[in-house]
Amino acid sequence: MSQNVDLSRTIEHSVYISRGADFRYVDEALLTWKGQKQKYAKILGLLLLIDLSSNQLTGEIPDGITSLRELAALNLSRNVLTGNIPRKIGQLRKLQALDLSRNKFSGSIPPSLSELMFLGALDLSYNYFSGEIPKGTQLQSFDPSTFSHNHGLCGPPITANCSGPVEPPQGQPERDHDDLDEFMKWFYSGMGLGFAVAFWGFCGAVLFKRSWRHSYFRFLDNLKDWIYLAFILHKARLGRRIQA
Repeated sequence: MSQNVDLSRTIEHSVYISRGADFRYVDEALLTWKGQKQKYAKILGLLLLIDLSSNQLTGEIPDGITSLRELAALNLSRNVLTGNIPRKIGQLRKLQALDLSRNKFSGSIPPSLSELMFLGALDLSYNYFSGEIPKGTQLQSFDPSTFSHNHGLCGPPITANCSGPVEPPQGQPERDHDDLDEFMKWFYSGMGLGFAVAFWGFCGAVLFKRSWRHSYFRFLDNLKDWIYLAFILHKARLGRRIQA
């Protein structure tokens, strides 16, 4: 059940050090969301943020999440979530940021989403949403990239209207370069680690085991002799061909 709380007060702490000596400080938080930094001091105790991004979550968003009336930010991006956006998401009147990008959501965008007057950051890209984007100044004010890579969506701000044919969603939503960068980072890290282990393992074996060390240098001598002999023979053969 939501409660009415006084937003004008700060969260002040008093720390006792010794007799007659103490100091006070006020809790503050610096939240970075979609590239924008916001400082929370007076409402730090009321800031409610759910961030479950990049966890490979599956299933659907439970309808009960719409009962969190004080929720300010919800980030479920980069998972494998399916289903529809809860129809009553408009009940989250204090929601300021919503990120559902890079999942497998489908269906239409609920009209109640346009009722969130405080919504300042929205990302529904890379999903399977279809139908017309609910009309309202709130949703139409966002950049078209907010709804990108949902081939079934139409209407402002991505298209002028929905009178033309709408391309049905096909295949897996296109991913950005972040996934590839993450893979390449681990690939090069593993390759470097493997090279280091193999190199120092070989050097250590040659350095500390005399029989291996002698065999290794004997192999290098034989390889040098073979290369020199092959070069001399090839040079002599080439000289005979030139004279002929």
